Amino acid sequence: MLSTLLSRIGELNPQLFREVKGRCQLRNLAIAVIFSSTVQLLLYLLFNSRLPSKFETFHRYCTGVIPTDWQGYTQIPLSRDRFCQQDAFGYLLPETLNWHLWWLDLFVSLSIIGIFVLLVGGTYLLVADLSKESHRRTLGFIRLSPQSPQSIVFGKMLGVPILLYWLVALALPFHLTAGLKAEIPLPLILSFYALSLVSCFFFYSAAILYGLIGTGFGTLQALGSSSVILGFLALMTWRFFGDSGEIISFSPADGLIGLYPGAILPYLISTTPHSLDTIGYLNVKDFVQLTWFNWHLFDRASGMMVFAIANNLLLTYGVWRGLKRRFHNPNIAIVSRLDSYYLSGCAAVILLGFTVQHHVWQHDDYRLYYNFSILSVVTLIAFLGLSFALSSQPQTLQNWARYRHQMRQNPRNLLKDLLWGEKSPATLAIALNLLIVASIFSIGIFVFPFKTYRIPALLGLGVTVSIILIYTSAIQWILMLKTPKRSLWALLTAAIAISLPLASFALLGIPVHGSGAWLWLFSAVPVLAAEYIRPSTILISLLVQWSAIALIHIGFAQRLRKLGESSSPTISV
Repeated sequence: MLSTLLSRIGELNPQLFREVKGRCQLRNLAIAVIFSSTVQLLLYLLFNSRLPSKFETFHRYCTGVIPTDWQGYTQIPLSRDRFCQQDAFGYLLPETLNWHLWWLDLFVSLSIIGIFVLLVGGTYLLVADLSKESHRRTLGFIRLSPQSPQSIVFGKMLGVPILLYWLVALALPFHLTAGLKAEIPLPLILSFYALSLVSCFFFYSAAILYGLIGTGFGTLQALGSSSVILGFLALMTWRFFGDSGEIISFSPADGLIGLYPGAILPYLISTTPHSLDTIGYLNVKDFVQLTWFNWHLFDRASGMMVFAIANNLLLTYGVWRGLKRRFHNPNIAIVSRLDSYYLSGCAAVILLGFTVQHHVWQHDDYRLYYNFSILSVVTLIAFLGLSFALSSQPQTLQNWARYRHQMRQNPRNLLKDLLWGEKSPATLAIALNLLIVASIFSIGIFVFPFKTYRIPALLGLGVTVSIILIYTSAIQWILMLKTPKRSLWALLTAAIAISLPLASFALLGIPVHGSGAWLWLFSAVPVLAAEYIRPSTILISLLVQWSAIALIHIGFAQRLRKLGESSSPTISV
């Protein structure tokens, strides 16, 4: 039966057949069954041990009310309705236990474990598999396969983590039973499954793209990528379940909620027959306050689902555009120039919507400026990544420079080539992306009530744009060098350029509001000091920064010109 199923899979998708055949051995499947069953049993026993013992008077899962003649100690008012009723022999009455709440806690725990297993484990397996393919030199043969890139990627995505899927599938009956026992409506449970699938589709697509780009680092590459996902999930889980109770930050960071499958869980919990105070976590009332451009999109589960699925699908579409580009041609840029313009515009609008939430500025206009500072940092990080995604290989740039040198009598199309071409330097395209983002942010600064912080916000935006241009231009220069691990060198250079000034300010005790505040204008977060510095000082810093940008680009152009001149004679002979 298994061989028949594999043969059918081979007819539909040969790559999937190749992956499944090597992993779906009876021994592996049996081990997965034993492991999944053991974990489920241990989790059940763990929660069973959390039930109140006969010696406990008050407990989370007890539903009794304190008798009027009670003379013992109680933590009023927290334990008044959590009295553990006992029979004449001193044993707890099972019918007085809050079994719905017990099943709900078990359901939520299983949900969080499943999210971590699928996203962290799947990412590691996919990146490690591509690293192994590259080490064995079979990745090139896969690229030369007559199968379409979509077929091969789907084969990898479905086949490599097949045992992981089997582990999770074995736990689904237990998870579904826990949800139904907690009286969560079946459609909402299915919506959690749907959002988890969409999230897996995005993260797995990104993992495959990263695996195709960064081959050569072996296991370290897989550990690094899965660690990033683990950190993201841990941070989001801590926000949702932490003691601070601040699920919503009313800042651009709220945009990350759409990438977290557990974001739908508060809506599931709100339908159970318990008060939110009794449950004690994932209060859906926090999400009701969340807005996007003052639109209450998250007051219902349907709004959260639409936002989360749309975000994941939009990002997945961009990742798949990069997959199609890099699959057969590893030397081409990950993102096309046109796609980058659309991507920058969409990302700027989405993040601006969370920056200017009405809850932020209705009581404190400084909070709006503070959110804008966070948005500036996010923009810097995003453009550092975009600089890598738009860069071409050094040989491609050399060929382009040689072509421009030979065709220098017809320079009319140079601007068009720099903005839309695939082989030209990406510096002007990055500048246009930055102009798009800065224009959208500027509109937001004028439309929303920044009040006395409007001028500092505009000047801070201008300085941030200059700093980003300096960093990205330096990255482009390093990526043009024909040195091994140039991407790693560019990344380290950017990290040092960002962290060194901030570390120096911290060690020397230079605050953003002191006499040395002007130094912050040359750091990665100049907007923090913009409100404390005179506009004339900021304009002088802009003049200095644009002079540095001009010098970098002059050197960049001279380097390209030399590359074109040095390689032209070998071609013309």
